[in-house]
Amino acid sequence: VRRQRQMCIRDSVKGYLVQYSLKKNFKNSKKLTTAKKSVAIKKLKSGKTYYIRFKAYTLDGKKKAYSKNWSKVMKVKIK
Repeated sequence: VRRQRQMCIRDSVKGYLVQYSLKKNFKNSKKLTTAKKSVAIKKLKSGKTYYIRFKAYTLDGKKKAYSKNWSKVMKVKIK
């Protein structure tokens, strides 16, 4: 099952850290990074509700500098 979400992008932003979990408090969450405007998260269980949030990063030399705050949490039910 695949789910795509569109994210807002700015010129200085080089990518996003995406965090998703079955729990609201993000315990046992998984993370992935992407440089694209949208992301397809694979291997999600159908019939479950996932909580997803993300934060942007820029490149500071060769290191990633993440934004301070997470986005609003998106609640997604997988069909």
